[in-house]
Amino acid sequence: MAGKGVNQIKIKMFKDSGNKLEEDQKILMTCGNLSCINPSHMKAIINLDYYELDTLGQRRLQPNDVKFIRECEDMKATELADKYGVSEGTILCIQNYKRWRYIP
Repeated sequence: MAGKGVNQIKIKMFKDSGNKLEEDQKILMTCGNLSCINPSHMKAIINLDYYELDTLGQRRLQPNDVKFIRECEDMKATELADKYGVSEGTILCIQNYKRWRYIP
């Protein structure tokens, strides 16, 4: 669940602000700033959700969207990002199987 250093500080601040963190959860910084320690920017998510969220746009993709993104060869990553409301980096990570690895 937890790493060392900053992660421990984030976990303590998250819990001290009245939130619960289960064993299978991680803390997501909704502001996109990984060094942020503001508890109001923290959200508890399960590990699987972390790879499914575009942390900048907070847009959830569905498994059929991921399949289409991987199969689509005639659209650029920027076009796909605009279509689905996510970042170009998210599209590239999906195409390179760095996110949504369990979807063929």
